[in-house]
Amino acid sequence: MNLFVCTSWANRRLMTAVILLSTAISSVAAAQGTVVFPATVSEYRPFTVTVITAQPYCVGFPVVGDMRYSENTLYAVLTHVDAPNTQKRCGGQTALQRRVTLPGLPRGQQSLRLEVTDESISGGVWGARVAETISATVKVEPISGGDLQGFWMGSVTAATGADAGKVLAFGLTPNRVSIFLGQLDWLDVGAPEIGYTFKAIGASADVTLPETLVRLQLVAYPAPYNGSFWTVDPATARRLAAEWGKTAVEYPFAVGKLVAGACPIGMSPVYQAFHANTVTHRWTQSRTAYVTMLSNGYQGDGPAWCAPALRGE
Repeated sequence: MNLFVCTSWANRRLMTAVILLSTAISSVAAAQGTVVFPATVSEYRPFTVTVITAQPYCVGFPVVGDMRYSENTLYAVLTHVDAPNTQKRCGGQTALQRRVTLPGLPRGQQSLRLEVTDESISGGVWGARVAETISATVKVEPISGGDLQGFWMGSVTAATGADAGKVLAFGLTPNRVSIFLGQLDWLDVGAPEIGYTFKAIGASADVTLPETLVRLQLVAYPAPYNGSFWTVDPATARRLAAEWGKTAVEYPFAVGKLVAGACPIGMSPVYQAFHANTVTHRWTQSRTAYVTMLSNGYQGDGPAWCAPALRGE
C-alpha cells in the first residue's frame, strides 16, 4: 500500500527529494555504526551492548576474537573465526547486529572501541581483516558513594625498652596509622599514587554487590600471634574464628572476585604469602614483590582476590 499519492509533477519531484534526503541521512547514520547500551551502567556489573554495523558481516561463535583494557578504553575484536588459522567461511550467516555481554567495567568515563571483521582473507586467515571500527563512550557509575579506599600492609616495631627492634605486630589495615602504634615500618611505601598495598571499593552492608565483587573478611590471629588474617571467603572466616576463639568481621569494602583464576576487567591479582617462622601472612598486588618474597622464605598461596590495577601489573 502506498503511503504517498503523487497528483502532480511538482509533488512527484518533492516526494523524490524527500526519499533521496531520507536515504542520505540513513546512509550517514549507518556508515558510522552504533553501539546501544543500558541507560545506567554500574561498576563491575555485567551489561549487554548491541553493536549495529553499517554493512552486514559474518556472525558466529565466538563473538570475541580479542579483547584488552588499557587507559580507560576497552578494545574488542568481534569475529566469526573459531580459532587462529582456521578457515571458517560465513555460510550466509551475516547480520547488521550482534550482542555482546561485557562482564563489568571500572567506575568513571570508559571508552569502547569495537572492531568487526569481515569474510575476506588476510595473511592467509579467513575473517582476520578488520572491516569496521565503532566507538562509544560509557559513563560507569560507582556502586556506592566515596572514593576508593587504600589498604596498607606493614609492621610495627618497638622503639625503646627490652623489645626495641622487635616486631610487635604485622598485618593489613584500611588506615595507615589506625592499628599500628609506635615505630612504623611500612613495607609498601613510595609515591602517593602507589604507596599502598591495594585499593578497595567502599560498600556498606546495605549495598548489593554484583557477582564480580566480594567483601573482605577479617579474623584476628590467636595469641601469642599478632595481626589479623584477611579473606574473601565467609566460610573460611567463620571456620577460623571458631578454631581461634575469635569473631569474624565483615568489612564494608569490596574487592574483585577471582573467577576461574581471572580478575574483573581493570583489576589485577592481590597475592597472598605466608611465612612459617613468624606465622604471618602478607598480601601484595605487586608480582615482583610476591616473587621476591618466595625467594626469601615465604610460601606462596597465589592470588587471593583482585583490586583495581596498580603499578601496571
